[in-house]
Amino acid sequence: MMLVNVHSDNEDHCHAYGHIPKLQFRKYTSKARWNEGLGMAEIVSNKGRTWTTTGIVCGGKIYSFLEDILFLAEIGALQVLDDENKCISLEDIYTKVAAGVGGSSWESFEVYRHLISLCYILKRHSFC
Repeated sequence: MMLVNVHSDNEDHCHAYGHIPKLQFRKYTSKARWNEGLGMAEIVSNKGRTWTTTGIVCGGKIYSFLEDILFLAEIGALQVLDDENKCISLEDIYTKVAAGVGGSSWESFEVYRHLISLCYILKRHSFC
């Protein structure tokens, strides 16, 4: 079974549930620095309008959960850096999701990806 957003002519947002969207080269690519202790990433360069509905603000900084990070990295909208300013690969991010880092899971990410592709705005409940 394949679910697609029939209300959008833009192929960028229409992809099959459970399949990885095509990596897209974007004019604006944000950058984030992974924080292993938090299990989240701090956004160090926010480009485009993505960050008006994504992430949380704490102490004047924007942080993003692993689901957001993986989805945005998959579509080419985010580069994730480690402490040495080296890019973290998609494979490494997939490994973090599979390991349950930051309360994530592969099943919850697939649901997240599907709902985001349908243009829903998602936030975690009860996050301090």
